[in-house]
Amino acid sequence: VKLTEICRCSAPGQRLKTAECRVSEALSRFEIGDLWEKVAGGLLKDLAPEKARFDIDESDIAKPNGRAFEKLCTIHDGSDPEKAVVKGFPITGVVALLDSGQPFPVMMDLYSYAEEGFLSVSEKTMDAMRMTKRLLPSEKVYIADRWYDSGPLMNEAITLGSNYVFRGKSTRKYSIPSKKKRMSGLEVAKHYKGKYVSRFTDSDGRETE
Repeated sequence: VKLTEICRCSAPGQRLKTAECRVSEALSRFEIGDLWEKVAGGLLKDLAPEKARFDIDESDIAKPNGRAFEKLCTIHDGSDPEKAVVKGFPITGVVALLDSGQPFPVMMDLYSYAEEGFLSVSEKTMDAMRMTKRLLPSEKVYIADRWYDSGPLMNEAITLGSNYVFRGKSTRKYSIPSKKKRMSGLEVAKHYKGKYVSRFTDSDGRETE
């Protein structure tokens, strides 16, 4: 739909140039994210379980031949087995897992490392976590893959009054204030009662835990 067609319908008696300026100014102030938060928040309150689960992950869009895209940056192409460095954009995605088993897309934030105000991927992730708090103030569980098992992200989940399940690395060291030292994830697990086992099938069809 052309802007001129919108203006002719919304202000039939007004000069077209005047109507275009008025509508253009209004659209420049319009934030689609604010509207989506209201829509998604209303839907989640009806569809999400009492303790909602939010899956957070990073992705990307590769644009190896792109030239005219604004703030085009370089990324590691996630679809390439060699993780080739190409032109493109990173994406932070959040999906809510409903009781019905259906995923509910909450946000898909496409951004650029070159954009003004960009701080870090961690900050983008924390912004996403804060948004889920606005959408659904009740307690929730954040689920994420490797790389997310960092102190700032764990602390953010706790600050938001929620739990988290982040996949860790056996070699990752964590600062444990009560022990006054840094320990690996496996060493930390030995200090807690019970055994937690997750079984999965790898890309070769082998079952492991």
